[in-house]
Amino acid sequence: MDELSLDEAVSQLTAVEAVEPEKTTETEQETQPSQEGLIDSPDEPEAGNSEAEPEIQVNGEQEQEQEAVQPSIEAPTFWNAEAKQRFAELPAELQEFVATQEQTRQSQTTEAQKVAAEKQREAEARLSETQAYYERVDQTLGQVQETFKSRWDNVDWQKWAVDAPAEYIQAKAQYEAEQTEMQRLNGVKQDTDTRRYQEHLRTEGAKLEKLVPELTDPEKGGERKQELFTYLGKFGMEPQQIKWARAVELSIGYKAMMYDRAQTAVNSPKPLPKPKAVKSVSKAAAQSQNQSLKAANKRFNDSGSVDDAVAVLLARGG
Repeated sequence: MDELSLDEAVSQLTAVEAVEPEKTTETEQETQPSQEGLIDSPDEPEAGNSEAEPEIQVNGEQEQEQEAVQPSIEAPTFWNAEAKQRFAELPAELQEFVATQEQTRQSQTTEAQKVAAEKQREAEARLSETQAYYERVDQTLGQVQETFKSRWDNVDWQKWAVDAPAEYIQAKAQYEAEQTEMQRLNGVKQDTDTRRYQEHLRTEGAKLEKLVPELTDPEKGGERKQELFTYLGKFGMEPQQIKWARAVELSIGYKAMMYDRAQTAVNSPKPLPKPKAVKSVSKAAAQSQNQSLKAANKRFNDSGSVDDAVAVLLARGG
């Protein structure tokens, strides 16, 4: 073997390195499956695969069936049967829109009811506190009045001033101090009564608006209440009882008043219609009419004709 020079060895190594990747690529192409058979050409379907296109059509029909059987949105539960039927006939987009609006409205209504209920509880709590405070004030005032009366009602101030001037001065000062305290408690009681009544009106007024909205109407409510108070007074209710009446009591009273009015309207006699005015006939005209009737009767009796019969009717005024 001939010895290679350094330049020739380098040239051969370089040639080998250039050929090796190509061989490797060819080997990989032989060992790896061809991708041409796995990827369908969009323009040329694979030969022998005649069922591919029908399968795509079946999938399209399945999608249409799924869209057809897609469940519709349920109507609001509180709607009646007719409204639910009408809702079911709407397109899906309108159903979704209506359902969303109803859900929003229901949420707002529920929130408003919660707020109203909370206000009602707060009003009842204030009324309860006011009532408890009123009872304490009333009890204290009653005790003070009783003590004041038992201590000072039978005192002979003139005799006491003569017999014991020093004690008289002390007693008089005590008397005036207790009298001032009692007047202060009376003022507190009056103020408490006012607050208590205002709370009563707020609490019972909210209930009355739900039970009998006619009595809380901004225009006619005040007039109707006065009519109701007069009606209740006729049955023996005292003004103080009417003032502190609860909403349910006023509701019952108003319904009773309206029922009595309806019964009165049904049982009251209807006015008779006015009689029609009758034209007066003079005596001469009546005599002339009688003569014409007699003549017509005579002609009809003699002839018996239809024309004479008509003349008789005309003479009678028929």
